[in-house]
Amino acid sequence: VSVALVVVMFSNRNGNVQEERLQQDRVNQSQAQEEEASATDALRSAMAENVAVTNQVPAPPEGSTARELADAGIDRQQSGYLQDALVAFQQCLMIDPGFRVCESRVEAVSLQIQQTVERESIDCERYLDAQQYRDAIRSCRLVMELTPDTTSELHINAKRAYDEAERMSDHRY
Repeated sequence: VSVALVVVMFSNRNGNVQEERLQQDRVNQSQAQEEEASATDALRSAMAENVAVTNQVPAPPEGSTARELADAGIDRQQSGYLQDALVAFQQCLMIDPGFRVCESRVEAVSLQIQQTVERESIDCERYLDAQQYRDAIRSCRLVMELTPDTTSELHINAKRAYDEAERMSDHRY
């Protein structure tokens, strides 16, 4: 009888310990979720503020909705107008900083722009060296369009190569 009582007492004590651990895990998980949500909100707020200041994005058209801007951005991205698409997605985030479609599209379009600029910068110089001036002009023009900061090294180099390709193509014909 005493062995059964010890087993029951051990089972109850073991069950209580497990229950206490489960409760502590729930509290820890809840605290972690609150901290993550707070950090996410702070990041979204900072992104929304920085979008307007850092990138000189114009304010969204009056009366436009986040959904309309997201749709416009998607249309522009699919049409190859990457800079316009980026602006539309950033304006969408100005209206609704938590709009996940626009958040992911800003990242995707920014990466797409970066990759295009890198590829076209190389092509711009390569075409110029190969005396393929029309192709050089096209690549250089695209780099300049996608790097609107006229003081950036990429834009300056593309402009120099563009001007040279223009000048050389005039001499060829």
